Amino acid sequence: MKTGILINARLGSKRLPDKHLQSIGKGTALAHLIIRLVPLAANRKDIRIFIATGSEQENAPLQAIAQAAGIELFYGDADNIPLRHHQLVQRFGLAAIVSVDGDDLLSSPTACQAIIDALENGAPLARTEGLPFGMNAWGYTAKTLAEAINSLSTNTMLETGWGRIFSQFTPTVITYSISNSDAVRATLDYPEDLEFFRAVFTKCPTDILKDDRALTAWIYAEGIYKLSSSRHEEYWNNFTQEKAKEDRQLNENYSKRLHAVIPGGAHTYSRGDDQYPANAPAILERGKGAYSWSPAGEKFLDYGMALRAVNIGYAEPCINEAAIRQIEKGNNLTRASTIELEAAELLVSLIDSVDMVKFTKNGSTATSAAVKLARAYTGRDLIARCAQHPFFSYDDWFIGSTAIPKGIPRNIIEQTKSFNYNDIVSLEKLIAEYPDQFACVIMEPVSLECPISPGNPQAQGFGDLKAKYPKGSTNFLKEVEVLCKKHGIIFILDEMITGFRWGLKGAQEFFGLDPDISTFGKAMANGFSVAGVAGKRDIMKLGSTDTPGTERVFLLSTTHGAEMSGLGAFVETVKFMQREKVIEHFWDYGQKIVALMETCALEAGIGNHFKMIGTAIIPAFVFLDESNTASLPLRTLFLQELIKAGILMPWISFTYRHGEAELALTRQGVLKAMEVVKKALTDGVDRYLAGPAVKPVFRRFN
Repeated sequence: MKTGILINARLGSKRLPDKHLQSIGKGTALAHLIIRLVPLAANRKDIRIFIATGSEQENAPLQAIAQAAGIELFYGDADNIPLRHHQLVQRFGLAAIVSVDGDDLLSSPTACQAIIDALENGAPLARTEGLPFGMNAWGYTAKTLAEAINSLSTNTMLETGWGRIFSQFTPTVITYSISNSDAVRATLDYPEDLEFFRAVFTKCPTDILKDDRALTAWIYAEGIYKLSSSRHEEYWNNFTQEKAKEDRQLNENYSKRLHAVIPGGAHTYSRGDDQYPANAPAILERGKGAYSWSPAGEKFLDYGMALRAVNIGYAEPCINEAAIRQIEKGNNLTRASTIELEAAELLVSLIDSVDMVKFTKNGSTATSAAVKLARAYTGRDLIARCAQHPFFSYDDWFIGSTAIPKGIPRNIIEQTKSFNYNDIVSLEKLIAEYPDQFACVIMEPVSLECPISPGNPQAQGFGDLKAKYPKGSTNFLKEVEVLCKKHGIIFILDEMITGFRWGLKGAQEFFGLDPDISTFGKAMANGFSVAGVAGKRDIMKLGSTDTPGTERVFLLSTTHGAEMSGLGAFVETVKFMQREKVIEHFWDYGQKIVALMETCALEAGIGNHFKMIGTAIIPAFVFLDESNTASLPLRTLFLQELIKAGILMPWISFTYRHGEAELALTRQGVLKAMEVVKKALTDGVDRYLAGPAVKPVFRRFN
């Protein structure tokens, strides 16, 4: 593998001008670093050492050092280091890079060689840790560099912190364990640091200089580490504070821009500022696997997963490729496309209760189409919807039944009635009060509680649910289905959230249901915009045009409803789920994260103020105040502290790409966040909460 060892150097430092030209013993500072690294390339024709710098006018004096060492001085982009490295890679045809800071005069050849070995063995990115500051190394392949640069939306990733552009990649980490490594700071940044390096290079025996462990021990034993400038810590503290201030200002600016052009600041209210703590990123730039990134390069372990729309992982390559193949075929044709037919036949073959399907772009249009079909089929107007299920549609028939009915005619509001989950009597009373007037019952199979049954009266959602709902057994959902059939009411099962998570056939198979109409969306295409209304042929055909003389229902007619890229992603998502053990992973990961969070609450001493609800597939959490009431301020504080730990958890939605490493990160963040919650329970939440508490989506006033 053709590898370049790139020494990043410039002469424009304000803290120590011309620091690379400073005299140390018989040579310059930079010459000492080059001498340490030259043996790496001595017997390898495929390894070359370069000095990589910016402005030729400012850095021309470096040429003499390069010539004396017999290495190349490369002038690239003056401000953008990743672009400069990319330019060098292209110029010399390099396959990999080991990046060395010219300030780190004691950079470890051993660490650099370990990075080269890791890259040659297939690592896209590698770094060392455990050596003194200024001696660790890192590197990456040219392919990784190109992908990182291409992922940027701006070309302004400058020198400070530029390595964060690689945050989307998981590095191979080579760990060293060296005593007193934390005490030694070997980097040239201030005049005092010159004294440190002069002492090392003039006093340290040559054989010790070549051994990282012996060198660290010698520097510590001789007390030379004390010569390194104490201003480093002050600088980094100031830098961190300034960076935090800049990030807050950037976040506020994005929020203002969003609200200036988008009502609510986002195209879904649950993405809005009022649903997150004050320190949450106002905007995100990209996602990969189980992680997402802000434009500032902040990396978050993501449990929001695009409002549960992503079930495999962000930017899953094979699913993206399937979508791109359809884009290259035209993406949207004059008549029905072949992928449209393939996707429809796939869904019909997959879901036992489905004979026909109509695709659309979002869940609201699918559920509203289902309601229209039910009304057309029955000739009735009223809708019975489950009160405990939070969202069915942005259309008037649903929003009119919420706390914010402004703008909706009274007669529309009066047409939707509510019943309670796991309370069949409440539905029976509605039907008795309005006999022969209900067109449909619409509900999710499961939200925060499972259907009660003779063997599961408490409706707990954890543990072995299959044992609690044996095939052929009755439960609340079956009772609803039977009641609907008895009264000629269309049973609409909304599987936007449960579909393609509980199982490939949805939660309806799990509970032994046979709904008249089902609606799907969210995770069916791993984040691509695909939803569908699907059901029995005698109902669905009301929207058909191939039955002459039959009165028509204008069902769904959307230009982009069968957009080929999304349907291609849907087909590939199903194939992926059939090929991999995705559903099994969901159940396993769900049980683990529920246990993890409950254990953390106990360890933090707030077991009485925290509880997990829902199911292992779709778990939720609640914080309780001293009066045992659900507390949004405590919840907000928890979310705030998780964000500090790099975890975005507005709710819990996981994917196939959430694994053991993510569980470990989650445990660390959750435990720390719960420890802060414990303090807030004693001292008052206002002492720890940085901004307003999150608010309910459905509230009458802002």
